[in-house]
Amino acid sequence: TKFKKKKNQSVVIFQSDRILHRVLPATKDRLCFTIWMDGETNSDDEVFMKSKHLILDNSTILLLRSSGLQRAVSRAVYDKEYEKSLRECFKSGQGLEIMLRAHFQHLKTVSDNPPLLALVNWFKQFKNIDK
Repeated sequence: TKFKKKKNQSVVIFQSDRILHRVLPATKDRLCFTIWMDGETNSDDEVFMKSKHLILDNSTILLLRSSGLQRAVSRAVYDKEYEKSLRECFKSGQGLEIMLRAHFQHLKTVSDNPPLLALVNWFKQFKNIDK
């Protein structure tokens, strides 16, 4: 999905479980709202990571690009970017501490699972290909 930058009156609609994204800090006043659509949109195979999803090949890339499973690995693949985003969002305080603790626990869980860690490290090599 490509987005065009507009000066004002922009609306962006996307499936947040399928597109890796972050909201940058505002430099000007802005209005933002989020709508969550609940329903049976994902099968168990699209939201629960299983050993068959840990195969290091192009089928894994295609699957993760088109399912909510990308959330299971994206935080570890983009660990530094995620931490930076938390620090920018929360600045300081208890909220930041709680979110960082949860993030570091997630990274530990990934590192304690060798097949999942191998998948994360495999994906890290592709991070900057499109840049």
